[in-house]
Amino acid sequence: MSQPSTNSWITVQTNPSLEDSMTHLLFYSTVFLGRCFYIVGGVLSWTDPSNRVWRYNLVTHTWQEMSPMQESRALMSVTVLKGYIYAMGGYRDDDGTLLRTAERYQPNINQWTFIASMNEERKNASCTTLNNKIYICGGWSNRALNTAEYYNPDTNQWTLITPMGTPQRRNASCTTLNNKIYICGGWSNRVLNTAEYYNPDTNQWTLITPMGTPRYRLGFMSQLRWDGFNQPGST
Repeated sequence: MSQPSTNSWITVQTNPSLEDSMTHLLFYSTVFLGRCFYIVGGVLSWTDPSNRVWRYNLVTHTWQEMSPMQESRALMSVTVLKGYIYAMGGYRDDDGTLLRTAERYQPNINQWTFIASMNEERKNASCTTLNNKIYICGGWSNRALNTAEYYNPDTNQWTLITPMGTPQRRNASCTTLNNKIYICGGWSNRVLNTAEYYNPDTNQWTLITPMGTPRYRLGFMSQLRWDGFNQPGST
């Protein structure tokens, strides 16, 4: 874990009671909420998707296993909106069943609850939040998807939007800037250097200048305000 005050990295210790499970975890998702870091789902072996959730407290430097999700998921999409953690899609079971179900976690009562299901099954999809909605883009559903949709928590409804210009099978990076959603890189039938943005006011995607180097699994840096040692707060 990075410690900006000293421009250094420190080792995060695991809880011995959780170490065996966490050491062999694959295809999980991570998210940050309320000065805690969450590890959500994944597989405990190549063929055993999990619904387990772990939380690391950045203030007390302790791990805790939280309530499990309603459904086992790996390669799902995870984000935070209005103090809830949302887990969407992925696959379950050793037969690789793809999911369009979604659920959200309420930290103050340590509980997961199903929400409306997406219009499409998706794994490895990219997601972000904008204007109090969750946008999920691309992914895999027996083909590389160019479809995208958003979730409105006020109405508990998913709505399809205009498809992207480029299908994104997995690991595209997604962020927001100036009230637009940007998708960069990823993997379709090859590693991509394409980039495009979505304007919710016009419901249109626009291709922009490609990146110089094809990339997938690249990351965007989120802005954080640091109030002290290992105590980040959102800006």
